[in-house]
Amino acid sequence: MKLDQLIQQLDEEPDDVIEFLSAITDENIQALKNNKQYKELEKIRLLASDVWMMLQVTASGGHLIDVHHLQKLIEIPKFES
Repeated sequence: MKLDQLIQQLDEEPDDVIEFLSAITDENIQALKNNKQYKELEKIRLLASDVWMMLQVTASGGHLIDVHHLQKLIEIPKFES
């Protein structure tokens, strides 16, 4: 996913959050960090945290997602803008 597409989807709230989070790459995260786009990083962290919580609460969600990938997104450090 291109960085500008990522930011646009974050601003518009993605329709399929799980698909959106699965498409985020390490390069996307690094580019956001390099560009000091902390608001976008925090949105990704919060979305990943919400999905992580839902996966822990529900036994089967019908979606397949790399849980390790979600954990990496949750661990994005918080930045002050």
